[in-house]
Amino acid sequence: MPKDTIKRILIVTDCPTLNTGYARVGRFLANTFQDNGYEVIYLPCNTTDVNNDTEFNFHLETFDVSNKYCVNSLPIALDKYTPSLVITIGDFNNVAYVGNTCKAKNIKSLYYFPIEGENYPPEKIYVKTNGHVQSIDFKLVLLKFDYVITYSKFGQTQINKLMPGLVQDYVYHAVDTKTFRPLDRYLCRQTLLPSIVTSPEANSGTFIIGGVFRNMVRKGVDYFLKSVSRLLKDDLIVGKDIYAFLVTDPYDTKGYNLEKMIKDYDLTGRVIILPTTGGKDGPTDDQMCEIYNSFDILLAPSRAEGFGLVAVEAAACGTNVITTNYATPGELGKGLFKHIPVLHTEPIHTTNCDWAVLDIEKISDLLLGAVLDQDVVEPVGERTREALVEYADSFSEKHIGREWLGLLEMCDLPEVAQVKIESVSSESEAESYQTTQLNSYLDSLD
Repeated sequence: MPKDTIKRILIVTDCPTLNTGYARVGRFLANTFQDNGYEVIYLPCNTTDVNNDTEFNFHLETFDVSNKYCVNSLPIALDKYTPSLVITIGDFNNVAYVGNTCKAKNIKSLYYFPIEGENYPPEKIYVKTNGHVQSIDFKLVLLKFDYVITYSKFGQTQINKLMPGLVQDYVYHAVDTKTFRPLDRYLCRQTLLPSIVTSPEANSGTFIIGGVFRNMVRKGVDYFLKSVSRLLKDDLIVGKDIYAFLVTDPYDTKGYNLEKMIKDYDLTGRVIILPTTGGKDGPTDDQMCEIYNSFDILLAPSRAEGFGLVAVEAAACGTNVITTNYATPGELGKGLFKHIPVLHTEPIHTTNCDWAVLDIEKISDLLLGAVLDQDVVEPVGERTREALVEYADSFSEKHIGREWLGLLEMCDLPEVAQVKIESVSSESEAESYQTTQLNSYLDSLD
């Protein structure tokens, strides 16, 4: 006979049909929990694809365009499903209300929390609602969650500076190492860059610097292009065909005018862009595996970063990595990745944390070293590739999944009654929950 009770997990984050970092983590957690005896309900937010017909092994609720971050639909879902635990993943200003909403209904909640830079969090977080700036007591809001887990040791340390002992553990992001794996670089380039890599001889003299990021200031797109421009002026690279291969949105409204930057930095003909849309829609994981394998090196010069998933995905493909020695990327790939030193940091008001300031010359010098290292004897290159793949395996879904399942066991979650699973949160139901996101933060905090 089927059980009358079950442990049910409700996940609130970016829609799993997207390619954002939050969506990738949400998909992984939902699949892991569903495959290991938990029942998963997924409440999607922040999507542009409301008609996607992708099927999942967990239950995906309907996305409400007018209710982007589920402020209105979450209370309805809590009443209907009474989950054992609610997990949310996302930016504080968008999803931190979840702890307060769950606390009011006596339901356990967990925040898998991104920390992008130092001196975060401050005592107060400032948000703008309807043109008015108001402050939120960070500590009071975060204390509404039963559990706070960060992406890294760095993140754990930052929160515990302000709230000692609040974050008792951290869990790295998982990488699908069955999909992201070494492939034949020449064959990948023939597929992706046929006009550049026309023969094995052309391939041996070509060096590809890869970038996979949203076109925005935080990701260091300007650092990327400026350092490549400086590299191309170095006398030591004579005889090398060097190209930058970017996976990004050249027309992102939050980003740079890449067409103008490429012209201004004398990079015309040296930059290939595989366009995505708004940092969300993009290549499939199988396609990304081929892209990573086409790179000689991945350059990720972020000013601030919650994790740095692309660096580990590239490593899983055996591709070398240059990334910033700051925030979580600074603790990844020790002895394997090349880390860009930080000149100093500066506080960025809109992010409530400090961002790194980098030196273009230092980045360019690291790139130059990578270009010159391309000519080392093959056994040395193969050993480096094997070491990168072995390192990335510690982030495999199998290993990280075990960490999450162990974490849930320690949470001692209650079993809840079985319910009929069907779509929720019609517009008429949601009307009774028409509160602003800011009010959700502040409700019951007095």
